[in-house]
Amino acid sequence: MKVRHILYVKYVKCTGDWKNIEDLIINYEGIIDRAEPVESSYIVIEILNDDDNVNKLIQRLNDKNLNVRHIKRRYYTIKEIENAEYAVLYVPEPWFHRGYNAEYFGTKYSEPCCKLCNRGKKQTSNLYISTKKARHYNICGLTPELIVDEDTQNLILKNNFTGVTFADTYDYRTKKRSSFKQLIPSPLSCRMNQDSGVSLEKCEQCQEFFIKYSFDEIIYNLSDKEKFKDFNMTYESFRMTTPNGVLDPFCIVSHKVIDVFIKNKIRAVKFEPIKFI
Repeated sequence: MKVRHILYVKYVKCTGDWKNIEDLIINYEGIIDRAEPVESSYIVIEILNDDDNVNKLIQRLNDKNLNVRHIKRRYYTIKEIENAEYAVLYVPEPWFHRGYNAEYFGTKYSEPCCKLCNRGKKQTSNLYISTKKARHYNICGLTPELIVDEDTQNLILKNNFTGVTFADTYDYRTKKRSSFKQLIPSPLSCRMNQDSGVSLEKCEQCQEFFIKYSFDEIIYNLSDKEKFKDFNMTYESFRMTTPNGVLDPFCIVSHKVIDVFIKNKIRAVKFEPIKFI
């Protein structure tokens, strides 16, 4: 496994911040893979694998009162993915770049329990999708739902995977039932370990947490492993946009699902192993 450390360093223009950052970059020449400004007040610094030097650099940046956000991107070998007990399943989201979600295509949801963070919204209608887009994928996401084609559904049923149910989907134009199915993972009651690599933010109104961003591997308590099935939906969710954001949970799958998906060449999916401690 390789780890790419990405540091987002905030600086204030027309101050000594830029000079301080520049001096440190020069000191770490040969260790830093990339350093360049992004947006108007950030510089991004990337370092591969070198944990010790990353921690030293972060400390030196902090000593100069510079705000640093540290994100890790893990790159696993095929062997590590194949041997994983459980992993986050990442699927293509063909509508995401346009900002479209399930509600955009006409799917109805209940009023949220909390109107500030949108927690507690439940699907109350059929799932409407663009079948024209979906036909290019074995499995894909229409925030916050998952969609599978007929072959993938049959593969899942054939292998008797636990923690998954299916529902019909409908084309949003014709309103006719499509051949695609909505995949519904079983919700987890347990929460991630407090050392998990996600940044949690508390809603000011309901006091529940949602994921602001993910910066490292997801960790669960070993005692909770028995609660996991082949398909699982995390208790925590990403808040996609504000202030009217959609809460989008992770889907975590077992080794059996990983193995079957890889062997059957399910297209465009990615797996990121999780850890139990």
